[in-house]
Formats: sequence, structure tokens, C-alpha cells
Amino acid sequence: MAELLESVILGVSEAFYVMDGEILEGNQSPGPGSWGEEISPPGQDWLDVGSSSITLWGSTSAEGRYIRFELWDGPPADSPWPRTWEGDLLLTSGKLHVVPFSDVAFHSLLFDVGRGGEVWRVRMRTKLVENDHEPDFPPGIYRVDLYVMQVWTSSGQVSRLSA
Repeated sequence: MAELLESVILGVSEAFYVMDGEILEGNQSPGPGSWGEEISPPGQDWLDVGSSSITLWGSTSAEGRYIRFELWDGPPADSPWPRTWEGDLLLTSGKLHVVPFSDVAFHSLLFDVGRGGEVWRVRMRTKLVENDHEPDFPPGIYRVDLYVMQVWTSSGQVSRLSA
């Protein structure tokens, strides 16, 4: 059974991108399906996916958004959320950043997976929560979009990043 190695939660005020750091630094040329060229997978109107970036649209009625990033040592067990997508993401730098739509110059380092230059498996899940009973997110939240981004490498050779 896969083990959760690291996790972090970040609050975001609007729709946002999650992208590899190489795109932000201009070292990765935007090609088909990368930043600004994302496409919506069939039946998935809540996200667009590129080779090294994901756009998360969110619901228009949400008062906020939280993303929980999880690094796993293998494929995590799936849990039922209303919307789920799974696919591949090229992480050239190995560093994922959250970038809000309104200010691309402002970005936060979401997570460093510890290894770049490879394709990682990604599972994105989302739901609109209208209560404050989600144990993996801050208490007191109401009417927010929750996202979970789970990543793992198919090689299974990921180790804990910190003690």
C-alpha cells in the first residue's frame, strides 16, 4: 500500500494555475498543451491540462479555494470525490507553483517533489464544500472549493523529503 510522504495546504483567492517552475523562469518553451495552451479533458469542465501545467477553474459561488498537495511513494488509494481526473505532468524543475489568474507575476512555491526531469502521475480531485467538517482542511471554512493534488512517480523511488 502506498504511503503519503508529504503534504501541504495553500489557500487561493481565485482561479489559478499549478505549473512547473521551469515555465515561470522561462526555461521551458511553451509548446502544445503547456501553459496557455491547456485543454479540457473530455467531461472535465473544472480543469484544463497541459504538459507541465494545470488550470483549475473552480465554482463561481465559492468564497475561497484551498489546494492540498500530496506526495506519495506510489499510487494512492482512490477515494470518492464528485470530480476526479488522473493523468501525467512533466516536472522539469520538480517544483510546483500556484499562480493566480489575475497576477501571473505573483506566485507561491506549492511544493518541491525533490526530483525534476521526469513525468509524474497526477490525480486531481475537487468538490464544493458547504460545511466545516473536512478533516484535511482548516476548520471554519464554508462554501469553498477544495482541491487535492496527489503526485507519485511510476518508478516508486520517492523518499521522504524532510524528517
